[in-house]
Amino acid sequence: QGNYRLQYTRDTEGAEIGEHLISIRTETSGNPDAEPPIPATPERVPMKFNAQTELRKSVEKGAQTIDLPLDSEGDIAPPGREGEHGDTHYAC
Repeated sequence: QGNYRLQYTRDTEGAEIGEHLISIRTETSGNPDAEPPIPATPERVPMKFNAQTELRKSVEKGAQTIDLPLDSEGDIAPPGREGEHGDTHYAC
C-alpha cells in the first residue's frame, strides 16, 4: 500500500481524461543548493514500471481511485536514466 499523485508535467499535477501509459518513479536529482540541501533519492521501482513500462490505466472525469498492481521483482534503472516512454507519471 502506498500513496501517489498524478503528475501531468514536471510542474503540473493531474492528467487528461483517457487511457495513459503509466511510468512510476522514485528517483529525484535533489538540490544541493537548497537551504538545507535536499539529497538525491535513488530509484527503487523496477524498470518494468518506468523505463520499460507497459502499464496502462484510464483516467475519468472527477475523482477516482486507481489501483496500480506493483511488485518489486525486476531490474532497477541505473541513476540518471531517463524513461524510454510514458506520458503520465505517478510520483510515489
